[in-house]
Amino acid sequence: MRRIDFYSEYYDRTDQDFSDKFSWGKKEREEAWRKRQWRHVSKFERKLVIITQYLILLLCWIPLCLDRSGWVAIPLALLAFSSLSFASNFSFVKIELLYSVYRKDNAYCAVLYDIFLGKFTCFLNDLRRATKKETVGYVHKSSRLFCDKYFAMCRNKSNQVLLAFQRNKVTVTVNKKVTVINDMTLTKEELLQQIATAINEGL
Repeated sequence: MRRIDFYSEYYDRTDQDFSDKFSWGKKEREEAWRKRQWRHVSKFERKLVIITQYLILLLCWIPLCLDRSGWVAIPLALLAFSSLSFASNFSFVKIELLYSVYRKDNAYCAVLYDIFLGKFTCFLNDLRRATKKETVGYVHKSSRLFCDKYFAMCRNKSNQVLLAFQRNKVTVTVNKKVTVINDMTLTKEELLQQIATAINEGL
């Protein structure tokens, strides 16, 4: 994967969360929500925010060059930059961190990459089939940088299964019994089988 290709891929993938047009009223917001465009900033506004945030980062050094007391503008500019980065979901630092992980050749990073791309459904469907005696499906619970959690919908409602996918391991928690899978030589198919085994044997 080339870096420039990943930047383009990151932008296109995250741009799907932004509304197609300005959300002036309730109708537009509901339409965006139906399309799973949960961010209130439009795609066009996002472009403007990205340009603004990096202009702020560039221009904040000018006062320091003119007057040494101008350093007070830098923390304020960095704060504004951070806020705008959150609004636009675009930061070179974040993208580089993601690229450094997703390009690694192991099953754990490949799984995280699939989750990011929204191509994780096949893995979950295969896992459901491998645990069909105990589960009826898997639902996304939460996301952090390099950690995505899913829980199983169990046939027996008293059972609890939680999966935590990270860049170097998968943690399977079955009714408070924790299994850590961290063999770096596993393929995605072998990883899936080990997760299924941990679930089936734990229930």
